[in-house]
Amino acid sequence: MIRKVVFPGLMALVLAVAVCSTSSVNAEWPGYPRPEAGQPPVDVVRTGGKVVWKVRGSGTVKLHDVLTMYADSFDKRSVYFDKNVFQNKDCTFAAPSAGVEYSADDVETFVGNLLRQHGLALLRLSAGHEAVVNQVDAVLNGRVIEEKELAPLSASEMVNYVIPLKHTDANTVAGTLRAVVRQPNFVMPMSGNIFVGGRAEDVRSVVKMIAVLDKPRVDEMTLKRHELAEGVDANELLVVIKQIMPPVVPGSHAPITATNATFAVAKKAILVRGTAADHKLVDEVIALYASK
Repeated sequence: MIRKVVFPGLMALVLAVAVCSTSSVNAEWPGYPRPEAGQPPVDVVRTGGKVVWKVRGSGTVKLHDVLTMYADSFDKRSVYFDKNVFQNKDCTFAAPSAGVEYSADDVETFVGNLLRQHGLALLRLSAGHEAVVNQVDAVLNGRVIEEKELAPLSASEMVNYVIPLKHTDANTVAGTLRAVVRQPNFVMPMSGNIFVGGRAEDVRSVVKMIAVLDKPRVDEMTLKRHELAEGVDANELLVVIKQIMPPVVPGSHAPITATNATFAVAKKAILVRGTAADHKLVDEVIALYASK
């Protein structure tokens, strides 16, 4: 049963409770009746308080019918959409003839993928309320999430997420990502960070790519505290370090260990601002000095 509701300024349908009734019974899934002819080839199985969709066969389905079953299966109170945009839209899919089982998150991804065939997406408005909108609107209106929320999200949920950068220029990273990130997903630099919006599955992929891109440069200078063993004179050791690692003098024939690093003495430590190679050499000198 589908109930039409007209909202002021918005021609929309509200998919409330959709009932699939039939007299035939699925022998493989005892107790569950087959959908009527013309309805999506989906068995909805409720076991242990959970809902599983068993999708079988292949063919063309109407998005209206799929959303009706989606609203009913997971107790969605309403799914809104513009009937003028949504009318008579069909989608195709293929599944094993024996059927494949989808959990609640998988069903959301399955429905989301059907919608993508027409440039549409599900947008969660609030608990029990979702809207079918074009993908660009879904991305722009996706909720902003924190790091801990990203991993458990279903693949098709539209979200916005800020990824902090530690080593790499945000404009450079954004330019690289734009070459591989498909619309309507987007990436943009924002105050030294990367702001990304899109399907949760795609956002997770962007996070993985940034982890690869945001590496310290070989020549990047960092400040590090190098601890000293008890009894080691920091000032005496610093003299040795500067002898081994003299400053670079332009135009001179400096040794290979010459550096632009800077050094300072701290309590039981040497402070060094230098490259990764500088820090490694300082650690080696400290280890050798401590073993004399």
